[in-house]
This record gives sequence, C-alpha cells and structure tokens, in this order.
Amino acid sequence: MNTYIITILTSISVLYSQFSTNNLNGFGNDEDVLSTVSESMGQMWMNNSNENNWDPLLASSIFNSDLTRICVGSSIRSVKSESYKSLDHMFEFINFSFPFRNNMGISIGLSPSTTTNYIFNEVPSIIGGTEYSSPISSESSHVIEGGISKLSLALSKAILNKKTTFAIGLKWNILFGNQEVNSTSRLSQISYDQQGNQNLTLIETVYDDTYNHFNAYHYEFDSRVTFNNKNNFSFLISLLDNFKVDNNKVTQLFSSSNSYLVDKAQLDRLGIGYMYNANNQFGVAVEFHLKNSINYPEEILLFRSKSPSRISFHNGLYKRFNNIKSGSWNSINLSMGYNYKIIKFTNQNLRDISISLGGGILFNESKNNLDISFTIGVSESIVEAISYESYYKLNVAIFSGDQWFKQRRRK
Repeated sequence: MNTYIITILTSISVLYSQFSTNNLNGFGNDEDVLSTVSESMGQMWMNNSNENNWDPLLASSIFNSDLTRICVGSSIRSVKSESYKSLDHMFEFINFSFPFRNNMGISIGLSPSTTTNYIFNEVPSIIGGTEYSSPISSESSHVIEGGISKLSLALSKAILNKKTTFAIGLKWNILFGNQEVNSTSRLSQISYDQQGNQNLTLIETVYDDTYNHFNAYHYEFDSRVTFNNKNNFSFLISLLDNFKVDNNKVTQLFSSSNSYLVDKAQLDRLGIGYMYNANNQFGVAVEFHLKNSINYPEEILLFRSKSPSRISFHNGLYKRFNNIKSGSWNSINLSMGYNYKIIKFTNQNLRDISISLGGGILFNESKNNLDISFTIGVSESIVEAISYESYYKLNVAIFSGDQWFKQRRRK
C-alpha cells in the first residue's frame, strides 16, 4: 500500500455510509456475494445447510431442484472503530433458476461485484511559513460513489449412479458499472490576531473529478463429487478477463480521457472444500479459499492503491429438523460457523476473524424458504492509528418456487 493512501487514512476525520479502511483501494469493497445459508456456515462458497446442498449462486447445485425458483437477498452492515462508525443497507442478489432436461439446470442472476459509497474529510495539514510568507493550511475532502455490477448466466449438469454423483457448473458473468471520485482541496492562509487566535483566509479551492466506466467478463467453474450421499468433495475456480476501463479526469486546469484494457485472463478465486453429511439432518464442512489480487493498471485504482489478496479457512455445521406431519412448515435449519482470514497487503498481513449463526424455515410443501444469517467479526486495520475494526452483517433471503414448466396431459 503506497505512502499517500496511508497518509490520507491516518488523518481521516469524518466518515459516512459503508466504509472500512481495508477497502479503500482497488475499486472499493470487493464483494463476495453469498447466499444466506452459505454465509451462516462461516461464509462458505461451496457448502451450505440446504437439502442436497442447493444454492442459487452455486452453478453446480442448480440441477438439484425440480422447481422454478426466484430468490432475493439483502443485508444490513455495520463497521466500527475508534475513529468512525457506519451503517448501511445493501442489495445482495436476485436470481431466477429452473430445471432443464434431465439432471440439468439454468439460472440468471444480478448482484454487486464491487461497491463504493464513501464520504470523508482529511484533517487539515499545515505547510510551514517563512520570513517572507505566512503558513498555509491544506484541507481535502473526497466523495466516492458507484461500483461494478455482475449479470450472471449459469448452467448445471450432473451424472448420477447408485453411489456417486458428479456435478459440474459453469457460470458466465458480465461485469459493468460506473464509479465517480470527487475530490476538493482548499488552501487557506493562516494568520493570528493580537489575542493569538488563528484566522483562516481562503486562497484557492481546487476540484478534481474522476469518472470510470467498467466492462469485463468473469468465468467461474465449480464441481462436486458425492459418495454414498455422505461425503462431498468440492472445487471452485474463477477467472477475470477482458477488463476494460474508460477513464476521464476533469480539473479546473485540464481534462483527459484514457482507455485501459487488461486482456490477459487472471485468477480471481480458488476454493476447495469437504462436507460430511451424517444423515439427512446433520452435517459439517470445511473450506479453504484464495482471493487473488488482480493486476490492474495503477493509474485507475483508488488512490493508486492495489487491492490485497486474501487467504481464508472456513468451518461450519448445520442441524435440520424435519416436520413429519403435514402442516404449515416442512423443516427448520440451524447452522453456525467461523472464518479465519489473512489479508495480504504489499508490506503487511492483517487478520480477520468472524463467527456466523443462521436459521431458516422451509414451508408451503417445501416450495418456499425464509433464511436469516448473522455474522460478527473483528479485523485488524491497515492504518496504524486504528488498531482494529469490528463489524456485523445481517442477511435476509427469500426463495420462492413452483413447477412452472410441468407438462400436463389433455383429458
């Protein structure tokens, strides 16, 4: 992380909306959008508490439902440190999936990829005067808005036999969006009256605006092998390709336009996992994740600061209570997990630890789900003046399904 961004972060005085000092780089908060049932098991990518491990955001699992489903998720997030506190409501995802032929499924979805909504002021800095000039006060403020969205198309296929199930999933993501960074710098001359009180006389105000327009492709492949309906081994890999940014900068003195293209495919995510299902009512899972730092041109990154890579370990379990009587509900899922993450900046490694709890209810002849998860954690901060940040995240998701394409015979 470069010296300039460390200087800015050390002097932050006012913060609003969604903010973490560890996310003020790259293109902002790099979202790993998860379904609620995966979030509650320690923020897993490939395993969850649903029956048959069905997940609207995991391509290889889509074939596991014979229902056409619409799924919507949102969250409330909070970050707190010694210097600031933020609270924000976020849209997580909307997804539409349906079965296709035998043991196949298709889904279409929309979710955020990166988000920024930061407003902060720097504490004024003093430029010392000389015998011929007065000292100068310099103060800057920044407003950063926008982000990158992800439109997804996924295909799922499974090969089944008596003891083994092999499933694969392919997901093609189209990334698009805009980001705007407005910076204002004020230079004031410092003078003192006879009582020693400081007076500021504004000399100049400088405006610096940056606009980014994004387009890219993101490819994801995941697979799962299940033995005897108990042992599940899973794998996931994703690549980013053809990342294009149209960059425009406007100041009071000049304007410029440039286009940047990263046309070499780069590793984005890699994950491996294992789940053991003791029966249809209890299971435990572990996963290992790598989130790679993409090699973007430095000129287009927030404060020319590269996003960190992340290595993490996840562990979770679930317990399912089935209702054998016909009634208003079919099953209740309870789950919990934890996540240990190492955030790897250029010259420093930070730790992030969190625990998650969740619950869900399946009702209306197993066609509808209501799921809630709660994650609380603490993360070390890149800023030396801030020892750590504490955070929590509340997720709510609703899944609704029916057999839309069921064939009916004529009487």
